[in-house]
Amino acid sequence: MQALAALARNKPEKPLKFLADFLIEHNPNKPTPPPPGGAGQGAGAGVRAPVGVAIVGDSKSKVITKDEK
Repeated sequence: MQALAALARNKPEKPLKFLADFLIEHNPNKPTPPPPGGAGQGAGAGVRAPVGVAIVGDSKSKVITKDEK
């Protein structure tokens, strides 16, 4: 309702763009930004295995410790 009221008040040249921008800007479910330094490093970036543990394969693979090698 607020978006349509703002559209009626402003009467922009490009109403669909105005409406889209308004909805994006006023989204109550806006996603939170990633923590600093986490962008562009890929999935699992910044996650470290404990000392003595090697991560092998995907997330469903077994974790193998130095003792098991």
